Amino acid sequence: MDIAFYLKKFGGKIFIPLSDTEAALTRKTPKNVKEDFNFFKSDLTNWHFNINNSEIYLHSSNKEVSNLFNLIITKLGYKDYKEIYGSKIDLPGIFALSNMLADIFYPFQQGYKKTLVILGVDEIKHAKLAIFASKKLGFPKPVFLFTKILNGLKREKMSKSKPEQNILLSDSVREVKYKIKNSNMKTPEINDNPLYQIALWILDMEKEIIDKLSKELKYEEFVSLVSKKIEEQYKDINNGKNKKSIR
Repeated sequence: MDIAFYLKKFGGKIFIPLSDTEAALTRKTPKNVKEDFNFFKSDLTNWHFNINNSEIYLHSSNKEVSNLFNLIITKLGYKDYKEIYGSKIDLPGIFALSNMLADIFYPFQQGYKKTLVILGVDEIKHAKLAIFASKKLGFPKPVFLFTKILNGLKREKMSKSKPEQNILLSDSVREVKYKIKNSNMKTPEINDNPLYQIALWILDMEKEIIDKLSKELKYEEFVSLVSKKIEEQYKDINNGKNKKSIR
């Protein structure tokens, strides 16, 4: 989101899809979709992001995206997905990927000539699929920017679909502190530690300072330091939960 809102300064429009249909296909059906959708938009505002000239939408309520999805499903075959993702790709996965393609091509249908898609480095296959599909469907080829993955508090990347191992803007201070202090994820390299990454990328601490502290402090002390710093930042988010510090 930081990258997207920075690039927006140069005149682009941000499209933010919330994949409720993908969640229903590949995970449990969301219970409070509209509530989660409104929560997400308020989170962006609370984090001081200007959402003007942006389009935030739910898959299930965007007819144009649904029409694009139907077009993609009819034009691409199982072998096209299998060639990129291997033989383990299944029908729910194909539907989810087709939804993603519909999101990527949607701005072209809105008259935009260039689309920049921001992905994690683990999603390079998605870019390959989108480039292939753009040729087959006659859409302009999108451009991709890959970012380093923010490790989750457990053993996988930080993902909103796994709330126990990520930090959400809608979390209370108590929830954030509990998640951090119970993460206990020591890594062979400090650069791969999620708390180190949070200090560097989220808290904007100087790398030299973090490196020095991570060597001088015991791991438990380093955890407490990051917990304290992020608590201070969360108290500034006026989301109705974080107005008081919790000790």
